[in-house]
Amino acid sequence: MNDEQLTMYVDMLREKAEPYKTQALETYRRNIEQAEANSIDNIWVTESKKRIESLTEGLETQKVQAEPSEELNVAQETAG
Repeated sequence: MNDEQLTMYVDMLREKAEPYKTQALETYRRNIEQAEANSIDNIWVTESKKRIESLTEGLETQKVQAEPSEELNVAQETAG
């Protein structure tokens, strides 16, 4: 696999994984909401908060990486 194919493959994997990451993020947020509503604070709540932070950062990074290539594609389409 050459560099271009590898990049395309990784991009495709990220795109396929995004809905699962988004669903996980929603689930962790619901866990926190229910824990707070029931005055629960334990290791599982702490881990859920860490996972929320990690998933949020990952999804934001993924969006930032996708934006420049989208702008490049638009620029190429308008130029050609």
